Amino acid sequence: MIILDKKEERIKIAYIDGIDRLEEYKANKRIIEKQRQEIEKQLTPKKTSRKQDSEALLVANIENVIHIIEGDYDNARKGEAIRSVCSKITFDGTVYKGTFEDNKFISQ
Repeated sequence: MIILDKKEERIKIAYIDGIDRLEEYKANKRIIEKQRQEIEKQLTPKKTSRKQDSEALLVANIENVIHIIEGDYDNARKGEAIRSVCSKITFDGTVYKGTFEDNKFISQ
């Protein structure tokens, strides 16, 4: 950014000293501003919401649990995996309902 600030100062001086016309000054200033915006865009990390991050993490954890449940693991390991993402499971006779870590209700 310091380089762009120096360039901007030089084109301003060139305009003030009569080396560049107003049109040239404006064109150069637009070029520098575009370069500044491109640099800022590259420096700004892509932002994701915390909610999206926590949902993605929960899905990944659940997928891992499913892998363990379907795999050749003992019941103790399977139960541990389920409890790692689920705090409560209820069955009303037809549907299982689970309360997961982020307090979402998911029916299976």
